[in-house]
Amino acid sequence: MVFALLLFIPVAASAQEVSLQQATSTLQNFGRDIVNVVQIIIGIVGAMMIAWVVYKRQKGDQQSNDALMGWLVALAVAVLALQLIKAMFLR
Repeated sequence: MVFALLLFIPVAASAQEVSLQQATSTLQNFGRDIVNVVQIIIGIVGAMMIAWVVYKRQKGDQQSNDALMGWLVALAVAVLALQLIKAMFLR
């Protein structure tokens, strides 16, 4: 009986290792998909807002230069933050 248990321990440990690797792989793939969807949404919203600010600028709004710079910086920071998250947590 004890001998059978000693044979079972490495098999159980190996099965747990495989399960953990599969779970880690699944979570990483899911995380990458979420980051990609968020980047696409940021890109669409950013393009719309930049187009809106450019339209306001053509209409003669004096504060549109500040708004345009603000949106460009916000987009750059958001994309860089997502890339940092992807590099640190989703290898």
